[in-house]
Amino acid sequence: MSIDTRLHTFDTIDRINLAVSNARNIPLTSKIAVDKEEIVRLLQMLEQSIPNDLQQAQEVLKVANQMIDDSKSKAQNTIDMANQQAKNTVEQANKQAEDTVNQANLQATTTVNQANANALETGRKASEQANALVADAQARAQAIIADAQAQAAALVAESEILARAQAEAQELMENTHRECEEYSANVHNAVSQMVEQADIAMAQQLDSLRMLRQEISMDQQV
Repeated sequence: MSIDTRLHTFDTIDRINLAVSNARNIPLTSKIAVDKEEIVRLLQMLEQSIPNDLQQAQEVLKVANQMIDDSKSKAQNTIDMANQQAKNTVEQANKQAEDTVNQANLQATTTVNQANANALETGRKASEQANALVADAQARAQAIIADAQAQAAALVAESEILARAQAEAQELMENTHRECEEYSANVHNAVSQMVEQADIAMAQQLDSLRMLRQEISMDQQV
């Protein structure tokens, strides 16, 4: 509604109020006598100005509603874009986390397989060395016994020498058995040490695997 239109409307209302204020009182009543033609003319002017005011107010309301609708549409578009961006960010983060977990699992599997292979190879070498030591000890023991038997057989030719030969043979046999027992004990000690070293190596590999799995679990929890 323009300023001129509002002034015209207010002016008409003021003129009606003035006409009523200046009207003559009717004696002995609370009524007044006004100029009918003047009041009717003023009311007609007021009726003519009001539709224009209403029309302009409706136009202003229409524009305001359109602005509100546009603002709501822009706000909804902004919200939709933000939701889509947040969704894309979450999906990308989930994919990166999944790739990290898969790589960690693959690395853990490779480490476990390598540890198992190392442990098997260490056990095989220890077993081969132990078998070789036992075989060598047995061969030396048999050679010593054969030599003792040969020496004893050579001494049987004479009776006097026989007793001495038997004593020497007995002593030789006892020495041989003692040496065999000492050698066997040394072999078993060496094998035990090798097996213990293999156990320590396997334990270290298992500790490394446990630490790796704990790191993977902590990464997944984060």
